[in-house]
Amino acid sequence: MNRAVDDGVHWPGRMTEHEFAHRGARARMEFWMRFRDGREADPLSLAALVDAAAPMILDLGEIGSATIEVSVHVRARPAPGWLACRARTRFVIDGYHDEDFEIWDSAGRLVAQSRQLALLPSPRP
Repeated sequence: MNRAVDDGVHWPGRMTEHEFAHRGARARMEFWMRFRDGREADPLSLAALVDAAAPMILDLGEIGSATIEVSVHVRARPAPGWLACRARTRFVIDGYHDEDFEIWDSAGRLVAQSRQLALLPSPRP
């Protein structure tokens, strides 16, 4: 899926923001996304796009994670054009982390969101 998505950071007037905390680490990013071949997103593709971006946990120095549970809510058919996305991790606790993802269409409507619980790799000996 990632090869088909243009996920460059193109948010006019905003900078990508990363938040870090020593305890209860957090990371957040806002960016634009669309299909590289120019096709428009539809409700079915939104379910895949909520998991197309790199996980926020990478920005906290982790090497990746494995999804344990994910819930996806497709709220509306997206208007044509770029999709504004917001991803955020709020908690990294005892080897687990969460990730919330929102997709907003070009008309400014929330069209999809997801919540994910993932397991971090075991620490290396």
